[in-house]
Amino acid sequence: MKAAESDRIYTSPSDLYRKKWDWDAVYWGTHCVDCYPGNCPMRVYVRGGQVWREEQSGSFQTIEPGVPDFNPMGCQKGASWSQSLYGPDRLLYPLKRVGERGEGRWNRVTWDEALTDIADRMIDAIEAGGPSSIAHEGTPEMATVIPTNKFFSTLGGHGLDLNGSINDFSIGLYETFGRFSQVSSADDWFHSEVVLIWHMNPIYTRIPFYHFIAEARYNGAEVINISPDVNPSHLHADIQVPINGGTDPAFGLALVQVILEEGLANWKFIKEQTDLGFLVRTDTRRYLRQADVEGQGPEDQMYQWAVGSGIRKADRANIFLKDVDIALEGTFDVQLKNGSTVQVRPAYDFLKQHLNEKYTPEKQQPITGVHPDVIRTIARKCATKRTNIMLGYNACKFYHGDLMERAQALLLAVTGNWGKKGTGIRCWASGMHDGAFIAVNKPGPGAANTEIVLSGRDAAIAAFKQMDPTATTEIAVKRMGQMSEKLQRSPGGLGGMLSGGDDGESSAHPNASTSSPPAFWWYWQANYQERWNTPGWGDDSLPRSFDEYFNEAISKGWWEGMDHPRPEDPPRVLIECGGNMLRRTRGGKRRSSTPSGRSWTSSSRSTSASARRASTATTSSLRPSITKRSASTSRRRTS
Repeated sequence: MKAAESDRIYTSPSDLYRKKWDWDAVYWGTHCVDCYPGNCPMRVYVRGGQVWREEQSGSFQTIEPGVPDFNPMGCQKGASWSQSLYGPDRLLYPLKRVGERGEGRWNRVTWDEALTDIADRMIDAIEAGGPSSIAHEGTPEMATVIPTNKFFSTLGGHGLDLNGSINDFSIGLYETFGRFSQVSSADDWFHSEVVLIWHMNPIYTRIPFYHFIAEARYNGAEVINISPDVNPSHLHADIQVPINGGTDPAFGLALVQVILEEGLANWKFIKEQTDLGFLVRTDTRRYLRQADVEGQGPEDQMYQWAVGSGIRKADRANIFLKDVDIALEGTFDVQLKNGSTVQVRPAYDFLKQHLNEKYTPEKQQPITGVHPDVIRTIARKCATKRTNIMLGYNACKFYHGDLMERAQALLLAVTGNWGKKGTGIRCWASGMHDGAFIAVNKPGPGAANTEIVLSGRDAAIAAFKQMDPTATTEIAVKRMGQMSEKLQRSPGGLGGMLSGGDDGESSAHPNASTSSPPAFWWYWQANYQERWNTPGWGDDSLPRSFDEYFNEAISKGWWEGMDHPRPEDPPRVLIECGGNMLRRTRGGKRRSSTPSGRSWTSSSRSTSASARRASTATTSSLRPSITKRSASTSRRRTS
């Protein structure tokens, strides 16, 4: 007969250690949280109905012979995630605020009381101001994305743009490439010969994938860490570049200057795969367009100068030159539709002149603090070796962060480090029809349903290309995104559009869903105009104040239909689920606790659904708890 637990005699700490390896069942699980790459396959060990421990699995197959695989995919944070299930800050029941906002006084209420109160407030808000008077913020946590999206697709509401809220949006890459994820998977890092860790700290933030960088280094690659601080990733770097914070554009442009000046550029790639060969008018400094030459035509029809034959249209669908040589330097005369003549130069010519005037290695040193010899050394390596840039979610949170990313993209462009193994730049964003957006349109779990939504996306892209045969996939996806302001929460989503449903433009939308960049929320509902107009807190090189630019954009209708919620129509209910608005937004918590924090003092009700005591929850009216499961997508039990 098995002795009772209380009758056991423990002779040493090893007895407790052995007990750790006892379990009743093992499950497959993962963590659907805001973690990238996220969803690592975990083995979840359960004993007595509780998660006892977790560990990474080794279930991935080899993708490419001779290249390390992804096993075991996971990290220390994931392996200890189950501790949050039973941690002291875990919320197990709803709380209702009884004091002033931010005071921290709460009473426990029943689920029926909490849900009834929330529902009543939402009904009151809809009756008074329509569904758009209920505001909610997006989240990349897929465990909350799908249920909350389905809820708001039925009810309606006003959503704050996810990428604008979390700022994990590399706009510089979108501006350059027209898509968010334009490179290969992490195991391709093994093929790199130079790895630039630039606005990333992968030893700390890419734990499941960092081994590919270490293995590339064993394979002969050089790792260069570019950062103003001494962080964990510098420990295993071959070169540490201590750069002044925020000066990355000057650093990147100086690298490009050396490559062009020393003739190390990949000229074929520049001519065929970049816009540096497009002609630019010297009078306006704008691209020469078809409307200039012929009086009408698409806005993105550009021109090149063919050596020996003169002006030619650039192929919009594919700019391979097919044995035609184009000029990268020189000044040429072009006759316009109105009969006048203008001078044009290739964009490359302007770029080279600008770099020689302002961004030589010697001229960048007072800005970046980086020695000219370091610039020349790195530039020569990038020009002659397969170079891979590790870009994280840091640059996109800088003012003018898009220029940092565009300087990085330019470095890859002039060296031809694109479209081949071991090259490129990697980041992440909650992409729309080219990324995570399509996941929420799956009619159900499984690969077959994935194929359904991908087929629908491809059909929509094909329809756009049929209307414009020269449109690329990127152009088509952009057009689809422009139509998705309401579709993000419309019944059926993208699938509804493809099956003949609402096109997202009708004013009689069944649930009156709307969305907008969060900047209007913060500006009009939380009085951020004071913060954004404070001298020294923005770009003091701009000739006008923030308000002057903002008011011009509003008066000219540049944000028409997106400039909500407006000051005369404040939200009545704010719902936060899967995020932490006040902690993430700079100054958010201060704004919530001052008289000018309008959105939290004037809203009828704010609700934060969270598994723990987050910053945003402290100013809420109600705090329903979320039953957080470590094995949130558990499917199979194993012995």
